[in-house]
Amino acid sequence: MIEKKTILIAGYYGFENTGDEAILSSILTDMRNRRQNLEFLVVSGNPEATRKQHKVRSILWTDISAIMDACQQSDLILLGGGGLFHDYWGTTEENVLTQSHSGISFYSDFPILAALYKKPCILYSIGVGPLLTEAGKNLTRVSFENADIATVRDIESLNLLQELGIATNNIKITADPAFNLHSDRKRASEILKGVQRKGSPLVAV
Repeated sequence: MIEKKTILIAGYYGFENTGDEAILSSILTDMRNRRQNLEFLVVSGNPEATRKQHKVRSILWTDISAIMDACQQSDLILLGGGGLFHDYWGTTEENVLTQSHSGISFYSDFPILAALYKKPCILYSIGVGPLLTEAGKNLTRVSFENADIATVRDIESLNLLQELGIATNNIKITADPAFNLHSDRKRASEILKGVQRKGSPLVAV
């Protein structure tokens, strides 16, 4: 019997952002297709909604005790994907591993805890930038330096990491995980049938 492995996933999940939920769906689908013995625990802004939508265990993003326990008990910590490492609204190093964490001070929790608990950590298909504050740059540097594997979703992100002095020889450029999703044409047809067009053109994404 193959032993179950637990993967902790963190990102901008449970905040009703369609793009980020698509990213999470893609990550889960890809991993489930590759291995059957995986259990997922997702850090979320709305654990109940995440549990229902993605059929995973979930914990609240401000529950620091639960996050630390989850990191300690997981076999792998995965952060991403999406444009997580930016500080449009500022960031501060004092908020790392506190209930006040947000943005980079939240995302950097996971590589830091992975290093603390000696757990493998993947930064997956990350978007980086802009980084406008020294705290944002420092936390980004710490996060990538503590990752065992890192991929970014565009050349601009890789260039910015190089400007920060991060060794990027082993950081690969990939694409946004949402591109792995397969179209559900049947469901799309059902949705379009319910749209009242009134003779005007219709654009669907």
